[in-house]
Amino acid sequence: MIKLNKMKNKNSNTLMLLTGIVAGAAAVYFLNTPKGKAILDIVVQKGEDLNDQLQDQVEAAIVKGKETIDKTKEEAKAAIENVGNEVISGNEIAQKVVNDTLNDFHKGVEQAKAKLKNA
Repeated sequence: MIKLNKMKNKNSNTLMLLTGIVAGAAAVYFLNTPKGKAILDIVVQKGEDLNDQLQDQVEAAIVKGKETIDKTKEEAKAAIENVGNEVISGNEIAQKVVNDTLNDFHKGVEQAKAKLKNA
């Protein structure tokens, strides 16, 4: 039984090999005829056209990607500057509150001194 399966596989492989050889020979023969050469020229031209289209699409995608990266960088830079300005503004507000409180404290001290002096 095993020998029979091996022979079938061997015959199947040989048949596939012969079929491939015949198909390849037929293709070579056909491509050497005027009609085959014309078809081959058309296929080559279509391949070149598709290659050109693909290159154009890739270049366009690269340009768009770079534009998106640049836009994102600018937006991030603006956001960072905005946060920085808000921090500075918050710092200035805090500084003003501290100065106002300190001035109020000094006024209170001066008033207390005046009251003590008059008492």
